Amino acid sequence: MMSEYQTRMIPADKILNHLEVALNTEKMKNIFQRHRYWAKSARLIDCQIERIKYKPQKNCHVTYRLCLKYRHHKKITEQLVCARFYEQGGSNSRYFKEIVKGQAPGRLMHIPELDCVTWIFPNDRKLSHLKKILNCEFLYQQIAPKLVSHYAGPDWSIRNFHAQMIRYVPEQSCSIRAAFDIDFKHDKAHQNFLVFGKTSYTIYDQEYPALPSII
Repeated sequence: MMSEYQTRMIPADKILNHLEVALNTEKMKNIFQRHRYWAKSARLIDCQIERIKYKPQKNCHVTYRLCLKYRHHKKITEQLVCARFYEQGGSNSRYFKEIVKGQAPGRLMHIPELDCVTWIFPNDRKLSHLKKILNCEFLYQQIAPKLVSHYAGPDWSIRNFHAQMIRYVPEQSCSIRAAFDIDFKHDKAHQNFLVFGKTSYTIYDQEYPALPSII
């Protein structure tokens, strides 16, 4: 069955030679299977397109959602991969640039026959704080106590902390929702907290890359 993207006319781009393959989920499923980075006990059973960002004659960014099934049990997991398709021969320098920047090779996938570099979520080319905002332990230990102290005071303790991602736009932003209860240390009073956090890529982040933007 063809996806909604495959039923549309694929633009003829003289610079980007692989759009027809990039937007064909069945072909990309086979390619990802050949360039597998996951455990040998898992099998790729589905590939769907989540998002497309296309700049004619420059690059095409496609987000795929992969479904993996493990051999010895019925568990199925999903994995987002964000792929950039470049001009002919343009992926090598981009791939090695990411390696030099500190991206571990196992967190990137280079597909030279498609002039493509793929970031394996939660790795992102521009969102330097993505892993932090998705780290529940970091949020619970480092961020939530500061919020509670600021809004409720120092005599409250946290319990039942839970955080989840609610929206992710590759290379632009990621938003989370955190819910938790707080108890007053000196009696049985308690409150419920619901907070939202967002990390984003902006001009400000480019000028001041060391400053966190997770709240």
